[in-house]
Amino acid sequence: MDGTVGDLMRETDISHYRPRTFNFYISAPGYQPLITHLFKKDARYIDSDVVFGVKEELIAEFKKQPAGKTPTGEVSSKPFYVVGYDFTLSK
Repeated sequence: MDGTVGDLMRETDISHYRPRTFNFYISAPGYQPLITHLFKKDARYIDSDVVFGVKEELIAEFKKQPAGKTPTGEVSSKPFYVVGYDFTLSK
C-alpha cells in the first residue's frame, strides 16, 4: 500500500483486499473452455472488491456439510462444502 496506488486507496472507503475466489477451468469436447471464478455469499470484502470483479451472477451459496458421504459417493472424514451452480459452455 505504498506509492501512488496506496495514496489513492487511502482516499477511498474501499479495502485493498479482495474477497476469496474459487477458481474453475471447465472444458468438454466440442465446446470452448471456460475459466471463471465464484464468490462465497457473505464473504468478507464482497461489497468492497478493490478491482470491482464481484458480479451478482458470480455469487454462490456454499453450504457446509458434516463429515460423511460426499455427493460423489466418497467418504470424507472432515466437514466439506457443497455449492450448486450451473456453468454454461459455448460451442
